[in-house]
Amino acid sequence: DAARLGFEHESNGQAGPISRSINVIFVRPEWRWSAGRGGAIEFTPKFYSYVSKGENPDIARYRGYVDWRVRHDVGGEWITTAMARVGTAHKGSLLIDMSRRTRDIRVGPLSGYLHLQYFNGYGESILDYNVRRPWQLRVGLAIVP
Repeated sequence: DAARLGFEHESNGQAGPISRSINVIFVRPEWRWSAGRGGAIEFTPKFYSYVSKGENPDIARYRGYVDWRVRHDVGGEWITTAMARVGTAHKGSLLIDMSRRTRDIRVGPLSGYLHLQYFNGYGESILDYNVRRPWQLRVGLAIVP
C-alpha cells in the first residue's frame, strides 16, 4: 500500500479558439490485495484539485474531484479496470477496460494485448467535456515491452 502525489497537465494540444487545458494537483492512495494464482485487486482512487481550468471553468460539474478506480489482474492474462467519475452537477462517466495478453503477437521483446473498452457519460475529451456522447464500445491492440 502506498500513495502518489503529483501535478498533472492535460491539454488537447491545440491553439486558438479550440485550445483546452487544465492543471491539477492530486493524491492517489493505492491498496492492493492478492487474488490468488498471481492475480491482484487494486483500489486506487485519485483525489484532485484544479489549479487552473483555463477555458473549462465548469469542468468540475462533469468530472468532479475524484476518479474512482478499481483494477483486477488475473495473473497478467486478463486485466479489467473500471473508472467512474461523478461531477458536482451529478453528471459523470464510466469507463471499463478489459485487456487480454496474447502470446501469439510477439515482436522481439514486445508483446501484444487485445483491448475491449466501454465508455458512457461526460468528460472523456477535454474539448467537449460537457457533452454527453452515446455509449461507445471500442476494440484495439496494444504493443508493449
